[in-house]
Amino acid sequence: GSDGGQKGLRSIINMMSSDAFPRIRFGVGKKPHPDYDMVDWVLGKFPKQDLDTLEKAVKVVPEALSLMVQGDFDKAMNTCNR
Repeated sequence: GSDGGQKGLRSIINMMSSDAFPRIRFGVGKKPHPDYDMVDWVLGKFPKQDLDTLEKAVKVVPEALSLMVQGDFDKAMNTCNR
């Protein structure tokens, strides 16, 4: 997939000359209002009401990574998208 505007991912894609590799992505959701600065939203702290959701999501990453290393991308995706 694309870099989605993320410079670190863009660098990896450029170095590999390909965007065809698996990744685990965390979405940040919609900005609280349209005129909110996107950089502040993406790089800011998670709202307290979202911390429980974030904690649950982070806990499945090791299992998903293990499945990805084993080549079981569908199962890894299902692990992340419970």
